[in-house]
Amino acid sequence: MMTHKIIPGLLMALLLLVGLGLLTLYQSIPRTAYVRLHRVYEAFELKKDLEAQLLASDREAQFTLDSLDVQLQALAAALQQSGDGPQRERYQALQQQYAFLHQQFKEDQNQLAREMDEKIWTQLNQYVDDYAEEWGLDYLIGADGSGTIMGGRERLDATEPIIEFINRSYHGFEP
Repeated sequence: MMTHKIIPGLLMALLLLVGLGLLTLYQSIPRTAYVRLHRVYEAFELKKDLEAQLLASDREAQFTLDSLDVQLQALAAALQQSGDGPQRERYQALQQQYAFLHQQFKEDQNQLAREMDEKIWTQLNQYVDDYAEEWGLDYLIGADGSGTIMGGRERLDATEPIIEFINRSYHGFEP
């Protein structure tokens, strides 16, 4: 009779130990997800905003260059008619100014693009770190097509939730 009471108790204790063991094992498995970096980068609204600023800056520079070009064309036409010496000197000076400004604008735009890209990646990395922390991920792997991660199970793809998370964070909303 005593065995009838001991056996269920032992089975219950054994079942409890197995359950705790499985739970411990499950918790020790790293939580992993991957993200398609190109899609996240392209969908990041900070990138879109800064890209629009860069485009506006480029338009301003092009407007200035176009204005100088119109002046150059007018002087060239006047030179063809008169062949005047002072007009020629002014034309050459304007050509030099155009070449200098064209090069300067090009360098400035390249520098601005590099700075914006750095700003985008710095902010993006912070938001991705925040996402991994909030979702308890041990690993969040970037899939960028370089061969490191070529793909994975769809359930591990965190691209869309990260895009939503970073854009909500960028706009100051609670993720």
